[in-house]
Amino acid sequence: MKQQINRLIVLAIFMVIGLGSVHAADVVSENLVFVKEDGRSYLLQRTMRTGWEKYDFHVDKNIVLDDFFHIDPNEYEWDDANDENVNTLKFNSGTYTVMYPGNYGDRVSIDEEGVYTLQTWDGKKREDGRFGIWNSPGNFSRFVQAWVFPDNFRILSYESNREGEWIERNNTLAFFSDDVNDLSFIVRFQQLDTDGDGIADIADRCPETPAGVVVDETGCEPDYDGDGVVDSQDQCPETPADAVVDTVGCERDDDADGVPNRMDQCADTPEKAEVDARGCELDADQDGVVDRLDKCPETTPGASVDRDGCEQDCDGDGVVNSRDECPHTPEGAKVDDQGCETDSDGDGVVDSRDQCPDTPAGAAVDERGCERDSDGDGVVDSQDQCPDTPAGAAVDERGCELDSDGDGVVDSRDQCPDTPAGAVVDEHGCERDLDGDGVVDSQDQCPDTPAGAAVDERGCELDSDGDGVVDSQDQCPDTPAGAAVDERGCELDSDGDGVVNQRDLCPDTAPGSSVDETGCVKAQPITLRGVNFHFNSDQLTDESMLILDDVATTLLSHPELRLEVAGHTDSEGDDAYNLDLSQRRAESVRTYLVSRGIDPDKLSARGYGEQRPVGANNSADGRAANRRVELIRLDR
Repeated sequence: MKQQINRLIVLAIFMVIGLGSVHAADVVSENLVFVKEDGRSYLLQRTMRTGWEKYDFHVDKNIVLDDFFHIDPNEYEWDDANDENVNTLKFNSGTYTVMYPGNYGDRVSIDEEGVYTLQTWDGKKREDGRFGIWNSPGNFSRFVQAWVFPDNFRILSYESNREGEWIERNNTLAFFSDDVNDLSFIVRFQQLDTDGDGIADIADRCPETPAGVVVDETGCEPDYDGDGVVDSQDQCPETPADAVVDTVGCERDDDADGVPNRMDQCADTPEKAEVDARGCELDADQDGVVDRLDKCPETTPGASVDRDGCEQDCDGDGVVNSRDECPHTPEGAKVDDQGCETDSDGDGVVDSRDQCPDTPAGAAVDERGCERDSDGDGVVDSQDQCPDTPAGAAVDERGCELDSDGDGVVDSRDQCPDTPAGAVVDEHGCERDLDGDGVVDSQDQCPDTPAGAAVDERGCELDSDGDGVVDSQDQCPDTPAGAAVDERGCELDSDGDGVVNQRDLCPDTAPGSSVDETGCVKAQPITLRGVNFHFNSDQLTDESMLILDDVATTLLSHPELRLEVAGHTDSEGDDAYNLDLSQRRAESVRTYLVSRGIDPDKLSARGYGEQRPVGANNSADGRAANRRVELIRLDR
């Protein structure tokens, strides 16, 4: 899609009929049409904005629903049966956007100078008098039409049948008008021909042809014989089709012997050498040595000659062929008077094939003249202390298998070849694991792990919930992190009320008390013991904040609770002052709990002043008991 849009020209022709409410309404039409580089094909995007409740959008009969790239809104009806002239998109809205491709056909004409003329109206009016681009039942209150041209076109001229504002910017042309209908446009544009050779840039394969040069239909200079050199520079204009030519179009003769490369069977003839019709140097006596190099130019026909053209010693052993009893001696081999190879160490293998020319006398050798190594370990039999080493095994200088890690198991049988020095190993050369937990003894910090127990990398039993009790003994394997547990791995319930400490708001409940899920006596307020304030203030002490941190942790495990933070004072001082102080202290506790993650919607705060004493105000102990903060459940 993106590649199609980037190289298009905007040219729009379409018909629209709006069917909605009968009253007048603003109709804004914005039309953006991208035409491809052929000047005829296009991609249209149209947006309509009206105040109508419905709108029918008509397209040519050759446009089908699958042609649309985009339809918005996606709630519409497609009607291709009720009208023989058009297909219709029916929207339940007066505002929509569509995008689809098309082809203008004969609405775009091209003259002999390559000028394109687009006429958006074919000159025929409908039966209702409509023509060009129209809207029904009223005029377009605002109409925008835009053309965007790619680099291979330039805009020549444009006109419309209605008054409007034209704007030409870069390679884009736009028309704006208000309160119009039945619009038609004529736009003229031309393909660019940068080098002026008569071939438009879009089709020009040689876009920088020099001025005045005759070109073919591709915009390139002709090359009559197809040798890659244009005719204006070709000094050999009728070169054969398969010939390789030089820069002036003539066949190449790289060795300058007068025979072109195409027919030259000796392409590297030395300069000024005399050659035959094949381009090869002359050899008058036909001995295979060219005359230029032949020191014996009249050799008898058929005679074997050397590189100088003279009768040769075929094997070059210094014994001429007529006296040579071994005429195929390898080059460089030492021979005796009869021309046969010597065997210096007398092992039965001649020197030219003897890879071990100094074999001790009497030693058994192979076909290479080397001492035998029966087990193939690289140590000859006469020095091999382990003559039956398995094939492929690495051995030391004695011919015995290596034991690289020195554990007493040779490498070929050692399944653990990197055992640490001094480690005790089994018959496979691997360290022992006496408790069978998968961690070798030298690394096992718990060497007596029970059989079958899961262990960590230290060889110690796993403690999955990290409570200090290993899994095999842990009766509560999913204890929350940080929870205190007993020897069975289960959370502590210090007061034995059935609510574990971590969820217990009243961890010191008297034995036998009936408690709810918070661990507190049912229907009784929960006193926040130890929560105190600075003198005559609502500011919490540091110790109180630590206590409230624990309370918040417990409350987070009871998200179902709705609580009132209740503040109380003793009877000392003014009643109104005590009521205000208790309210502020209750709100201070609520604020701190909310800061620790408690849902503020689940907490309220209320001060009761000296209204609800729990002790006698005529004693110090009683007044201390009355100065308290409580949590009262509101969800009962």
